[in-house]
Amino acid sequence: MSKRDTRPIEVGDRFEIRDQLDAGKVVEVVEVLRNTHGALRYLIRTEVHPRNPSAVGRSVRVQDTTIRTTYKRVSR
Repeated sequence: MSKRDTRPIEVGDRFEIRDQLDAGKVVEVVEVLRNTHGALRYLIRTEVHPRNPSAVGRSVRVQDTTIRTTYKRVSR
C-alpha cells in the first residue's frame, strides 16, 4: 500500500476507481472549482467505463476528499 497521494489535482489528471465492481472506470478532471467558502470541487468526466458504456462522456462534480479516497491517480 503506497502512502496517500498529496500532490495537487489539476485539470487533465486521470484517475481510476478503486472499487473492484467498477474496475477499469477512468475519469479525467475537466475543471477545478472553488466555492465561496474556499472548498475545492472538481468537475470530472468519465472516459472509460467497461460495465456501463453509456456513462462515457458524463460529467459530475466531486469534492476533494471523494476523489482522493474513491479514485487512484493513473497519470498526470
